[in-house]
Amino acid sequence: MGDLKRHISIYITICIVAILFIPYNKVMGQVKGDIINTFAKYIQNGDAEKLSIWFADNIEFDISGEQVESSKAQAKHILKDFFDLHKPQSFNILHKSGNPQMRYAIGIYKSVDENFKIILLVRTKNNSSLIVRIRIEKDN
Repeated sequence: MGDLKRHISIYITICIVAILFIPYNKVMGQVKGDIINTFAKYIQNGDAEKLSIWFADNIEFDISGEQVESSKAQAKHILKDFFDLHKPQSFNILHKSGNPQMRYAIGIYKSVDENFKIILLVRTKNNSSLIVRIRIEKDN
């Protein structure tokens, strides 16, 4: 029952985000030099140090249903531990959408041992983009 509840929660979150950002989908996906592509490169390389530069001061982290709000430094360590445990092979963005103030990306992270879906939520304010939420879940 807990697994079903988690899947429903994930589905509702994705639906809400998609509904809010559908109008901007085509524009954001075609922006050259999109910051999300830079984030994807850091994830593919397993580089928590460089990715963490773009973290908000307080970032929401969700790994396999365990949701925590953490500081930038704590989030960097959580992500580094994840990359150390699941060495990266590749990361490919499947979908990007959003509006100028809030964007998200969904990608598949392939590690040596397992595959994961990673969802990034990025807020842009005064021409500065920060990652405000990272969700990592096993990709079945």
